[in-house]
Amino acid sequence: MLAGTGGAIEASAGLAFAAATTVGLLSVVSVLSSLYPAVTVGLAFVVPGERLGRIQWLAVGLVLVGVAAIAAG
Repeated sequence: MLAGTGGAIEASAGLAFAAATTVGLLSVVSVLSSLYPAVTVGLAFVVPGERLGRIQWLAVGLVLVGVAAIAAG
């Protein structure tokens, strides 16, 4: 069941990326789609209770600053 859910999420992500590249700026879409490891880190922090070190927290902060810079234009 978990593999099926993961496959469905992956398929929807691919479709969303394809739609975003036709509607939005490819430069913004490609940069934001490359942030998927940040989602993995966030889920690892929340679901199994992983703890982040100082450098990892710094990386999370830099990702958020980058996303804000991209959103600001």
